[in-house]
Amino acid sequence: MLKRLMLPVLLVLLTGCSSAISEYKLGSDYMLRQASIVPQMDALHASQLIPSTVTEVAWDDNYILAKQQLADENSANPDASLNKAKREQYWIIDIRHDKRYGPYNEKQFEEQKKEFNITEALQLQSISTYTKS
Repeated sequence: MLKRLMLPVLLVLLTGCSSAISEYKLGSDYMLRQASIVPQMDALHASQLIPSTVTEVAWDDNYILAKQQLADENSANPDASLNKAKREQYWIIDIRHDKRYGPYNEKQFEEQKKEFNITEALQLQSISTYTKS
């Protein structure tokens, strides 16, 4: 009986440990968690969620920028890699006004950054920079 319970308990513990490693705080109100950007107060800011798979992120006191890679609808398709650029989306979260903008393509994203006067110093970086253990 004890042996049967040990496996599920062990799996829960290992799963819990892996999720703790892949979290990173983005400012005071958001977290990068499991390749998603989530508000720390989920119920109040649920519309600000950027679902997985976030591949790149940048932030300052005013904005969070994110690049999202959409899942390929047919990963067995050899031509799927040809459409990869079309499967990327960009997002901007205005932290001060609690608003999410996007999804954008790369050109729209760059235009919106200019409109919001987001400095060139705020550059997207791979999430692996922040989630390495």
